[in-house]
Amino acid sequence: MTIKGQSNEDAVLCTADKTFSMRSIGLSNTVLVVTPVPDVCASNFAEDALIIRDQLNEIIELVPAVPKLHKLAAVIRDRQYGEGQEDDMEQDDNAVCQFRRVCP
Repeated sequence: MTIKGQSNEDAVLCTADKTFSMRSIGLSNTVLVVTPVPDVCASNFAEDALIIRDQLNEIIELVPAVPKLHKLAAVIRDRQYGEGQEDDMEQDDNAVCQFRRVCP
C-alpha cells in the first residue's frame, strides 16, 4: 500500500488494484484502543483486565476513489499524434535499420 497525493489535493491510498480517497472523520464518542494484560503482570490484575493503549477522537475513512480523468488528459495531451510525425517515425526506423547493419 502507498499513500499518494499532491500538496493541494486530498491524499489517496493505493493498493495493487484499487485506489481509495482518504478523509478524516471526527468521532462524537471516544474509541479506546485496548490490549490484554501481559501474562507477567496478570497476577496483579483481575482475569478480564485490559490495558488502555490509546484513545481515538477521529478515524480515517477510505472510500473507493473515482479516477481523475482531467489529470490523465493533461498527461497525454503532450503525447498526441500529429500530422507530419510519419516522417519522424520513418527516420527513426531508418536509424534502427542502419544500427542493425553495423551491430550484429
